[in-house]
Amino acid sequence: DDVNGYYIGEKDVYKLIDSYVQEKEFDHVFVCTNLPLESELTKNEELGDLYAYYGTLLTRGQQSYFEDYYYNDLSLGEIAVNHHVSRQAVYDNLKRSSKILQNYEDKLHMRRDNDHIENVLADVLLSIDNDDSQTAKNEITNLLNQLRGE
Repeated sequence: DDVNGYYIGEKDVYKLIDSYVQEKEFDHVFVCTNLPLESELTKNEELGDLYAYYGTLLTRGQQSYFEDYYYNDLSLGEIAVNHHVSRQAVYDNLKRSSKILQNYEDKLHMRRDNDHIENVLADVLLSIDNDDSQTAKNEITNLLNQLRGE
């Protein structure tokens, strides 16, 4: 946490609770958190998208930690054991990698531009389905002009 300087990830929390429940034989456990799940899921999805565009620009080590955590569903502790480092080192690496991916997007705009192209092409298809070839042609012309920097 921000006060004590120690972070424990969601996956580690579940494992910790599970082991504690088995040890003490509790049948109910209540956990409170101030992290909204929906925003975490949205953030993870966004990071996955950014990794698809820019992941090869990360170092092999950063790629390995990122893939283990976000794609292979390993906890910070499991990654730390596999790489012979501390959980804090894994956490710091993931935070740094996430920041790097966001910085690439801020500068290169590949995801933003791809999303824009997809939206325009979807509109073009809709125009064609509605037998509005003039609108489809205009949308394609505008997109080509944007791609050419005009």
